[in-house]
Amino acid sequence: MATELYTHATHVPFMAKFVVFAKRIDPLEARLRVFCMTDDKEDKTLEHQEHFTEVAKSRDVEVLEGKTQYMEFSGNLVPVLKTGEQLQLPFRAFKENRVPFTARIKDPDAADMMGRIMFMSEPKVPRGELPQTPICTLNILLPEKISPDTAVSELDLLELSKNYSFLRDGGISRPDAIHRATIRLTDIANLLDKDWEPLAEELNIPPNDVALIKQEYPDKPAQQAAAMFKIWQNNGNKATEVTSSRDSVVCDSRRTAKVIKI
Repeated sequence: MATELYTHATHVPFMAKFVVFAKRIDPLEARLRVFCMTDDKEDKTLEHQEHFTEVAKSRDVEVLEGKTQYMEFSGNLVPVLKTGEQLQLPFRAFKENRVPFTARIKDPDAADMMGRIMFMSEPKVPRGELPQTPICTLNILLPEKISPDTAVSELDLLELSKNYSFLRDGGISRPDAIHRATIRLTDIANLLDKDWEPLAEELNIPPNDVALIKQEYPDKPAQQAAAMFKIWQNNGNKATEVTSSRDSVVCDSRRTAKVIKI
């Protein structure tokens, strides 16, 4: 008992809020991302860059540092999970505590389209035992707008081949060609392939954002690189033009200059 009491006492309580973002990708399916925040930066998250909609936010509730919160669902919205799996949200104060998942509408013909997420301090109890008291409960109503997942357009690759063919011919090494070269970030994303991860480290992209990008766009390096550039731009950077030889592209920003190897 003393050990349990000490362990519990070492978990410092913080006032935090739960925030839910959603993007409907199908009439019956949506991508959801749940945050547990100790600050008011929900308007500066990656989700705003990816056209997610904030669908629910709790009042300030007490959450213990280092503890895992467990989610239970009711109503007309269910998560797509393996049998017996339960969504968990570990909490670290002043960190971006995020859990992404896919949810489906259980009954599209029901009058009530509302779903509910209950946040618990302990895992789901077996049937027959006393139910837990939720830390908080959020009602979820998916946005009406449907934004289907889109693959990287082949048009970008075709335009790159047509408009920047002089790259293959060594034309960019000529001084009179440098001022005419303007490569978009989408073009660089298509060229980077799997090298976007080392570049993300050089651009100081947080590791948790890198992990989220890989989870959101599995086996799609071009989309992963494009999402990484969105985060980089959101942090106050602005890539402009090619200013060096054919071996590198220098992207100018308001704070620093980064060299991207192609």
